[in-house]
Amino acid sequence: MSKRKLHPRQTAALAWQTNTEGNSDGTFRIAPNLYLQMRGNNRSWLMRWDVDRRSNWMGLGAYEDVPQDVAEQMVAKYMAVVKDGGDPRRARDEDRIAAGQPVRSKAGAASTKGPMTFRDVARAYLQEHAPRWKREESELRFARMMRQHGYPVLGDVPVARVDVEHVVEALRPIWHTQNPKAIQLKSAISQVLEWAEAKGWRTGGNPARSRAVNTLLGNGVRHEVKHFAAIPVSQMPAFWKQLAQETSTTADILRLQVLCATRPSEAVEARWEEIDLEARLWTIPGERMKKGKAHRVPLSESAVEMLKRLHPAVGGPADGLVFPGKEGKAMHRLGPVELVKKLGFKATAHGMRSSFADWASEVAGTSPDVIERALAHDERSKTVQAYRRSDLLGPRTTLMEAWAKYLAG
Repeated sequence: MSKRKLHPRQTAALAWQTNTEGNSDGTFRIAPNLYLQMRGNNRSWLMRWDVDRRSNWMGLGAYEDVPQDVAEQMVAKYMAVVKDGGDPRRARDEDRIAAGQPVRSKAGAASTKGPMTFRDVARAYLQEHAPRWKREESELRFARMMRQHGYPVLGDVPVARVDVEHVVEALRPIWHTQNPKAIQLKSAISQVLEWAEAKGWRTGGNPARSRAVNTLLGNGVRHEVKHFAAIPVSQMPAFWKQLAQETSTTADILRLQVLCATRPSEAVEARWEEIDLEARLWTIPGERMKKGKAHRVPLSESAVEMLKRLHPAVGGPADGLVFPGKEGKAMHRLGPVELVKKLGFKATAHGMRSSFADWASEVAGTSPDVIERALAHDERSKTVQAYRRSDLLGPRTTLMEAWAKYLAG
């Protein structure tokens, strides 16, 4: 293959004419990271970038379809993605989908014929929205639901033609047997269709939101809400006494979660830079909270003593995970669940929050406002939220200390 580097200011037309070997085949550098590839009568733009001394190439479109200045703008945009550690191919495909152009699937099967399918749009929706979701589990759940129940029915249907009957057909197999999952799937389909309409890929409203869906599937499908299994308040001191005999890291995670009434993931992923032992305060950042808002947790004397025992020696690192697992990564959050079962109690790790709430209300007689703040629950009323800005740290400090003493008997 003939190659020749050209000055960045030289145009594609000049590159076409300056092949000194007398043929039109070659790959020519037109601008930084921008190349023109010529094969017979075919000409196309390529972007080249290096990662760990390895060259990578990506197509940007045909020479006849993409003006040179546009190709240079694309290179500038995608090189910024490379510098940020991202995948320029993914960014390119997102742009193509947003422009209503077909892209290749992850399996490599070409999708160059016909209009945008529901599968194309759902994948584009996931690529755009998943980075902003708080939990990786949300992305995995969305993809799994679509793969198992959405794509078999809707996948190859042009997104502009998806109607009520398609939605009903996708939901029917699990509507009565797995209704909670069916409702989640219905919501996911609705989000994809709403996004497609916002992008201009379909019109005529959102069939997933039509009342006809429930009418055709059968209204009044009721399922009992299953709450997290919780240990009765009266048994919590006995549970705490048994937990005290455990010396594993998982036991420490469970102890911190119970003492602070936090969610399992918040305790598992706790970091030293979030904890001020002198102030006896643990500030969980918003990105790790379910509601996306930072949450201050007052630490009881028992919690401080445990954390001091776990804290790195003087002069050690002041950051990092409090409970590091293998290779320095966070431990699996199901560990505490298994430990609760091992101790002989029928409860989930998340259910510990229910035990705390029951104690705070029934035994300690605490104000509902204080309990809700301790559990990091938002007020449902936006008006109340606007006027009530205090997190009631003072009363919560007293509450958490009383909770620790109750656990200790």
